[in-house]
Amino acid sequence: MRSSRMMLFPSIFLLLVISSCSTTPDKARMDLKKMNVAFDNNTFVTKSGEGDVEAVRLFLDAGIDPNIADEDGETALIAAAKAGRREVVERLLSSGADINGKDDKSDGTPLVWAALNGHTDTVRLLLSKGADLKARENNNGMTALHAAAFKGHAGTVSVLLDDGVDIEIRDNRGRTPLIWAARGGDAGTVALLLNRGADLEAAEEEYGQSALIAAAMMGHAEVETILLDRGADIEKKDDAGKTPLMWAAQYGRVETVELLLMRGAKADARDKNGKTALLWTRKIKRKETREKTREVLRKAGAAAEKDI
Repeated sequence: MRSSRMMLFPSIFLLLVISSCSTTPDKARMDLKKMNVAFDNNTFVTKSGEGDVEAVRLFLDAGIDPNIADEDGETALIAAAKAGRREVVERLLSSGADINGKDDKSDGTPLVWAALNGHTDTVRLLLSKGADLKARENNNGMTALHAAAFKGHAGTVSVLLDDGVDIEIRDNRGRTPLIWAARGGDAGTVALLLNRGADLEAAEEEYGQSALIAAAMMGHAEVETILLDRGADIEKKDDAGKTPLMWAAQYGRVETVELLLMRGAKADARDKNGKTALLWTRKIKRKETREKTREVLRKAGAAAEKDI
């Protein structure tokens, strides 16, 4: 009898130890309260975005739905991915968070948000867990690759390409990652995409604008140089017949206008309505910029226009 009691004591002791170490939902809520952390959806999402691993653990132990959204329609996983909180992302995924769940405002997935903000390690984690490479947000139809390319996150772009995303994938207007990268203006990202085989002359489907036109429009002279050095057609027109020079002139991108003219752009080329780059300068609101752009064009031989 004594022997049986002696065997029983260690068992009871072990159960007590296990019980004291485990976290019940009630205990987790009490611990959150002690930390002055409210147990609600908004706070859960906020703490996830802040990377508060301990608070997130307690929320999950307390039984909160890992896919619950805050008042703006953002989930904890999206908040964590957006801020590059890799450890929180991993914990949320292990607790059943939807890896392809979207926010209410833009339909962006955790992968799209992580890529947009250049959180390469988080992108790697999401990809390793099966995130959808083709998922799109609803404003432009951008995928993670478009987002990373536009923001100039070359490392993230490389990781996405290594995972097998189509380098020519198009958004809702038919723009490729290269066109977005040219628009964003990061020369390194543009060079990376070209080195990985991006189509230099791909044009968007809606207006027929190429990467060279996108860069000219935004005044990214360094990107223009890279594209031209790789063989981009300096006179390639969009669907309205406008050349890169016309677009650069329209927005008063003086440095880009000078570069294009130096590289051989035709100063008197006309679009489908007969307008030249000089005529397009009428769109420039700032007088000083308008006159400077016109001066550069005239020095390059642009003929005077009667209705300018």
